[in-house]
Amino acid sequence: ETRVTEGMKTRSYRVEVPEEALEDLRERLARTRWPDPDGDDGWESGPPGGDMKDLASYWRDAFDWRRVESRINAFPNFVASIGGHEIHYVHLSGAGNGRLPIVLTHGWPGSFLELLEVASRLAPERDVVVPSLPGYGFSTTAPGESAAPVRIAELWAELMSGLGYSRFVAHGGDWGATISTRLALRYPERVAAIHLNYIPGSYAPYLGP
Repeated sequence: ETRVTEGMKTRSYRVEVPEEALEDLRERLARTRWPDPDGDDGWESGPPGGDMKDLASYWRDAFDWRRVESRINAFPNFVASIGGHEIHYVHLSGAGNGRLPIVLTHGWPGSFLELLEVASRLAPERDVVVPSLPGYGFSTTAPGESAAPVRIAELWAELMSGLGYSRFVAHGGDWGATISTRLALRYPERVAAIHLNYIPGSYAPYLGP
């Protein structure tokens, strides 16, 4: 289903990774060419070979993508076309009761998945929007378009406008903390408050591009 709201085109989204892609990943992991053993000096020179082999084995044989896929699809997923970007987001509608909606932004190298639990806890009382950064997860970037925090803040403002939210609060961690801060600095009339964690550089005084 595709709809246009406030000039923003959105469509419902369902994650369906082809089995061929999963099998290709398993085959490539199985073909990994490991370096010769060079002793065990812990992590002084990087991850030990044994740990890396265990990790590759987990992703090849134990990780259950279909379980994760099912968890993602249990949420209402959408994609919005904004400024040439295709922005994936989860949108939970709560009871409201006059409470401001909140946009939750993940960091690098994370994803929207890390915020689904807190989104579920917030949703009964307010609307919650959890976008994926451009180039992360199921969001794409526009060719030649900037994906710096200040630009992403603009995209988030357009997303929230398209969803009908003139005023909202924002949370972010790591890269998301920078983006949420940029949102507040650029749109003080719209962002009522921000909550941050894992602040890059502690903003002393650097805020990022």
